[in-house]
Amino acid sequence: MSRRGKRKTVAKNIYDDDTGRSIAFRVNGRKKELRHPPGTSIKTLRRAMETYLRKKRGSGRSDAIRGTLSAAVDAWEPQEQHLVSWKERRAELRAWVDLYGDMQMTRINGEHIRKAIVFWMATPHGKAKRIATPKTVRNRLWSLQHLYRLDDPKAETPVDDITPPAKVRHVINPTPVSTILTVYANLLEWERINRLRDSKTRARFMVRASTGRRPCEIKRAQPEDVDLERRTWRVRDAKGGWSEGLYLNDDMLAAWQLFAECNAWGYFNTASQANVLRAAGWPSERDAQGKFKSRPYNMRHSVGIALGELGHDLSDIGGMLGQTDINTTRSHYVPILNSRMQRMSVTLAGRLGGWKTETA
Repeated sequence: MSRRGKRKTVAKNIYDDDTGRSIAFRVNGRKKELRHPPGTSIKTLRRAMETYLRKKRGSGRSDAIRGTLSAAVDAWEPQEQHLVSWKERRAELRAWVDLYGDMQMTRINGEHIRKAIVFWMATPHGKAKRIATPKTVRNRLWSLQHLYRLDDPKAETPVDDITPPAKVRHVINPTPVSTILTVYANLLEWERINRLRDSKTRARFMVRASTGRRPCEIKRAQPEDVDLERRTWRVRDAKGGWSEGLYLNDDMLAAWQLFAECNAWGYFNTASQANVLRAAGWPSERDAQGKFKSRPYNMRHSVGIALGELGHDLSDIGGMLGQTDINTTRSHYVPILNSRMQRMSVTLAGRLGGWKTETA
């Protein structure tokens, strides 16, 4: 028997033992028990439980969290539409709604999350009828956790104890400068013959190729963020704040000058842009799974790799690319071809000079 002694039921979910009185309940599918001194009234215990739940769920969203997942997502949308990425977040949350939309938020637990992951990664679903990638599943997990924590960053969620699928490590293939210049020349010619009605596609392509910044950051850019005289770009992040800014070299300055002249500000569809760039000469070879071997996003990789090969510090490269984790820069954007890694290998040359090549 435990040191608390035998437990006696006083009322529903309320118990007495030798050390005091407690009330038991569940939060996001997990058991929770609040303990109080002996003789504490049932009313006081239940009020303590309500206070705890209100704190965990967020005082401003307690009603929504008590409701269904579908209702919570509907209430979330108008709060997040100021973000450029809100449509992506909405799609990720809608994937949860498709499975558990009619369930109460408080009833969703870790088992539901694990079943969703297995389903998404094994069964074609959604409008495109595709199996979800690990990255997509990780994004969906983050979005659901964010929904639970809108008003309380420390609130417990059913996602907390879930191990997300491992990230897939992709081999980075930098795009040759010759390919970028070929695409640029074709876009320019298409404008001349009116195949393209304006210069917006070329301007956005130039900014992406020269700066290496994310397409979403270019979409968020406002005219007041780019100072052509001082040659600076203050880069907006996904949350309405600011990430590392850029000094504009001659290539970047020319890109932003065209960008401003043709009024290319605002949202643009990256999928449609990719189709145009492939028609203009971007590599369109596919792998065994039918995916493109080279994406226009590789322009970002090319900038990171070029900086690494020139010997720049990894933290500086990460800052220029707008990354907060230097490990991301090291593993994804600056592979073993960077100059520091090359120099380390060169210093080892001759260490095993005793090896001889055998000939037949």
